[in-house]
Amino acid sequence: MKNFNKRLFKWILFCYGVLLIPSYLAAWAMDEGHASTGGIWFYFEKLFLVLRFPTHTFFWPLVDYTGGWFFPVGLTLNGILYGLLVERLFSLRRVVQE
Repeated sequence: MKNFNKRLFKWILFCYGVLLIPSYLAAWAMDEGHASTGGIWFYFEKLFLVLRFPTHTFFWPLVDYTGGWFFPVGLTLNGILYGLLVERLFSLRRVVQE
């Protein structure tokens, strides 16, 4: 990780956060029984399943047991993981092209 691009990493974290807010609200509405049958909110509901992976998928008993304080921590960890993964993929692509 010697050529880590902090600017790209921060941009990815920002995009993750921007997508996380409406997808969380759409998933919350679905859980409350106000599921969307179409339109963009339907896709935001499904996007939340991707954005909550892997911490909430693999560690759901921990999230449930802690009473909810681990929920935002897990989402933050997911954002960092996705940021690192995408940044490394862009870095790898740049190295391969050279």
